[in-house]
Amino acid sequence: VDNKLQEIVSHAVELLPELWKQGGCYDEAISAYRRALLSQWNLDNDCCSRIQKSFVVFLLYSGVEASPPSLAVQIDGSYVPKNNLEEAILLLMILIRKFCAGKIKWDPSIMEHLTFALSCFESAKEVLAQT
Repeated sequence: VDNKLQEIVSHAVELLPELWKQGGCYDEAISAYRRALLSQWNLDNDCCSRIQKSFVVFLLYSGVEASPPSLAVQIDGSYVPKNNLEEAILLLMILIRKFCAGKIKWDPSIMEHLTFALSCFESAKEVLAQT
């Protein structure tokens, strides 16, 4: 029963941002993505990675400018991205780390998205130094 409940919760957490996007509520979609990734939902690595990748795609290609994450969610001394590109690059670097640690399977689109983001980003050194 616990596994089924966790599966339902994971699926709901993964689908909520998609529903907000379909409804045209992009600020709510961004908030739902961030809540999904920052809250303790006990998501497995694959589910969390799918959410991260979906958020990256939204940040890079939607044309919607996300407001920076709240400083309230900042963990002591952690880097808070200032714009979509910074946030997308950080998420992609997290995905690469997960792959290197053997937690997820390799997805070549991660490098494609990272290449695109870095080609658009002038001060990538600052972001990459934070990871």
